[in-house]
Amino acid sequence: MAKLTEKQIRELARTIVLASPGGIRFTPLWKQIHQKNPATPEKDIQWKMWNLEEIFADAGAEPAISAITEQTTQTGVKIKESDFYQPFADWLREDINEVNSAVSLGGAALKSKWGTPDVVGIYKPTAAI
Repeated sequence: MAKLTEKQIRELARTIVLASPGGIRFTPLWKQIHQKNPATPEKDIQWKMWNLEEIFADAGAEPAISAITEQTTQTGVKIKESDFYQPFADWLREDINEVNSAVSLGGAALKSKWGTPDVVGIYKPTAAI
């Protein structure tokens, strides 16, 4: 089978996304395309479909490729992704000593959904005594 073009990769990705009512994450999506078209290098597939939500924004529906930020547990308690930011920052600092200081940012503090890291940490070597 011949190597897919950029347009073919994007159209195949769109078809798979639309056929996935619960949505599909990026990695399973490109892997599925690669399985169907092994002549197309994996990196080509990844690079040509990284911005599908922008390309197909006019599809008239909610994008199926999205981050899940809230789930409900079996007990009915809603858990948000942001509930884990500060405990993760504390874990980095106190439990595994990977950072000296860690701050929970999360959300869209920098005015872009993907522009703000959830947790930022810094490691400064301490002076030897």
